[in-house]
Amino acid sequence: MNINTENTNVILGDRFERISGDERLYDSLLGKSFALSPASFYQVNPEMTEKLYSVAKEFAELKDNEVCLDLYCGAGTVGLCLVNETNKLCGVEIIEDAIENAKLNAEMNGRSQGETLFLAGDARIGIEACKKAFGKPDVIVVDPPRKGLEAKLIEEICDACPDRVVYISCNPSTLARDVALFAEKGFYLKKIQAVDLFPRTTHVETVILLSRKDIHERIKFDVNVEELNRISQSK
Repeated sequence: MNINTENTNVILGDRFERISGDERLYDSLLGKSFALSPASFYQVNPEMTEKLYSVAKEFAELKDNEVCLDLYCGAGTVGLCLVNETNKLCGVEIIEDAIENAKLNAEMNGRSQGETLFLAGDARIGIEACKKAFGKPDVIVVDPPRKGLEAKLIEEICDACPDRVVYISCNPSTLARDVALFAEKGFYLKKIQAVDLFPRTTHVETVILLSRKDIHERIKFDVNVEELNRISQSK
């Protein structure tokens, strides 16, 4: 049971009381095992979540010994599903309980501390932490809340010069806005795939791949943010 007495738009408060059962929930995705505390984010449709993360893994195209930086990593579900045993993985999440879950999940799935780093904090600290621990990230994965990414974070992601950026979004409107900002920094849309985790609703998850490579082969992507916002509001 979660107790929230604050009159805000935040659903969950800081206080949890366990009525019965274990302290954590346990589940598996793509052959990986995960422990989840009540405050940790987890997709509500496990079958389609596997499809979502499979698309993200395909887009990431992680090669042996490459470095993956997972921003908004939650309990580590995305990053741990994407990497293989040779990849270095750095994950950042602002919810401390989720990071404790991520550390446990890394251990449960056979990853050593020397190849894995999960830390609590704002997403913007992740790039320097990853560079310090493992060197420049080859792939940066982001799975932000509906408000999308801050312009400053987009700038810092681009300045880190990853080969690929994989963006998982639950809001097509803010995704379109952010794609336009990435394009201003030289990162262009290469692939896009919608995944319907919420049947019979207007909501959809979207995975995109952004890259600086092969610029002349990039997809032409005309973003009309005002029109997307109008459509979202009408639904």
